Amino acid sequence: MSRAAVLFRRGSVQRERLSRAEAERARVFASLENLKRDATQGEQMKRTSEQIRDANLSQASSQEKRRLVELLDVNAYPWEDLTGAQLTCTVSLEPVSHQSISIASPKL
Repeated sequence: MSRAAVLFRRGSVQRERLSRAEAERARVFASLENLKRDATQGEQMKRTSEQIRDANLSQASSQEKRRLVELLDVNAYPWEDLTGAQLTCTVSLEPVSHQSISIASPKL
């Protein structure tokens, strides 16, 4: 085998290794971005949950109670025989301003 053929083969092998390394690098960075997004969503859920926990519904106005229901995304699905209903609740991860839930905590 000629020297040029050997060098060409080595170059091909190196390009293939480089291509695999770049693909692995892209996979690792994508995985890191997923972890960052999951951590951010976890923090958003924690803040939202704390705001809901601190709300004192017994002293809340009807507007404040409606805001909490909207925040919790509560839905009622009546049963066909109308003897009950299925309730679902989903916590929105959108930022909530501190002014939107201004209910005093009973701990204060």
